[in-house]
Amino acid sequence: MVVSTIGLSIICFLAVILGTGIFHAVVTEGVWPIVIAFPLVGLPIGFIMIVTLIVVNMRARRREAQGGSR
Repeated sequence: MVVSTIGLSIICFLAVILGTGIFHAVVTEGVWPIVIAFPLVGLPIGFIMIVTLIVVNMRARRREAQGGSR
């Protein structure tokens, strides 16, 4: 889920770069506003999900190292 969120955000980011730079697309029409907004939302959500995954993983490893007493 984390990889898909970040991956889709990067693909949208590259689509905006290619669409405006090479293909001279009009970014105010059609699906372009969604493509432009997705990295603005997806990348911070992906970052929060990575941090959450690291914290949960650290807690599980600490619990396992202590013998699972808690």
